[in-house]
Amino acid sequence: MKNAGLMAFITLMWIMILAAAALLVMVVAPMELVLLRNGANRTVVSTIQASISIIVVMMLILFLSKFKKIYVRRNLKI
Repeated sequence: MKNAGLMAFITLMWIMILAAAALLVMVVAPMELVLLRNGANRTVVSTIQASISIIVVMMLILFLSKFKKIYVRRNLKI
């Protein structure tokens, strides 16, 4: 079970990726229906959705990078 740490690391990474994808699909995509029903402009709705998506992806990249550094430090004993 020498690779148990690596398997846990990979599993955590996939869970984070799937959680971010679920957030985008379940929250950001239906936002269009709600905002358009309330009379919002299509361009404004698209800008809001794009901004939220970019922020989510940037946060995902930052968290994945942070967890990678933690994993490497633990394995190299730095």
